Amino acid sequence: DGDIDPDDIFKGHERNYIIQKIVQGKLDIDIPNVIYQMSPTERLTILKALREKKINCNYEELVIKLTESEKKYLFGGQYYVVQKRK
Repeated sequence: DGDIDPDDIFKGHERNYIIQKIVQGKLDIDIPNVIYQMSPTERLTILKALREKKINCNYEELVIKLTESEKKYLFGGQYYVVQKRK
């Protein structure tokens, strides 16, 4: 799996395969920098895994790339103040 191109994470792979690898924590990828390449459904799959703490990422970088509804989904509807998550 070392041949994942960060500029086109799905290149040469089934989309679902890549999403599942990310969700399983088996693909070390910078989520905030690649989320724009994902469909709304794929994005929700990733956010669900983040919410369930199956995977992790830099939330400060991620939050600015999410829609309002995605932020509500990920942070439980509370107003999200950028803070360090340990």
